[in-house]
Amino acid sequence: MPSLRCTGRLLKRLRQSPESNLPVPTNQLGDWYANLLNVDRHRLVICTSERTLLTVVVPIKDSGRLRERLRDAVGDLLITVGVPPTVSMAEIAGMETMPFGSTANRSVLGSMNDFVLQAEHYFYAATETVYLNELELFLAETPCKPLGYRNPIEATITALGAA
Repeated sequence: MPSLRCTGRLLKRLRQSPESNLPVPTNQLGDWYANLLNVDRHRLVICTSERTLLTVVVPIKDSGRLRERLRDAVGDLLITVGVPPTVSMAEIAGMETMPFGSTANRSVLGSMNDFVLQAEHYFYAATETVYLNELELFLAETPCKPLGYRNPIEATITALGAA
C-alpha cells in the first residue's frame, strides 16, 4: 500500500494531517507525491510516482475524492502507455487505501517542480483546449536525470515488468 505524500500547502488545502508512521509501499510504483498546480483559472493537483516519476494531473475540485481521482488517472495513463490491463489493475488495486503523509524525497520534489514548469508552459503554449491526459502523456515522455535520462514511461514499464 502506497502513501500519498503531499506538500504542506496541499495538506493545508485538503485539511489533512500527515500520518507519522506510514507503511512501506508494497506496490511497484511506490509512494505518490502531490502538490498544487494552479494555471490561470485551473486548480489542479500534480501527482508523481516516487519510483518512476510517472505523473498525472487531476482537478482539485471535490478534494475529498482526490485519492479516487488519482487511482483513475493512473489506471488510464498506464493503459495509454502500453501496460497490460491485468498489470494495471493489480497496481491500482494496491492503491485502494492511501494514507496522507508529508513529503520525504527531495529528488522527487525537484522533478515535480520541473514537471510544474513544463505543465505551465504546455498550458500557455496551447492554442486549443488542453486535455489533462495529453498533458500527462507529454510529461511521461520527458527524459529525467534521476532516471538516467530515461523517461517515466520506460521506467514504469520496467518497474511493472510489462516490457
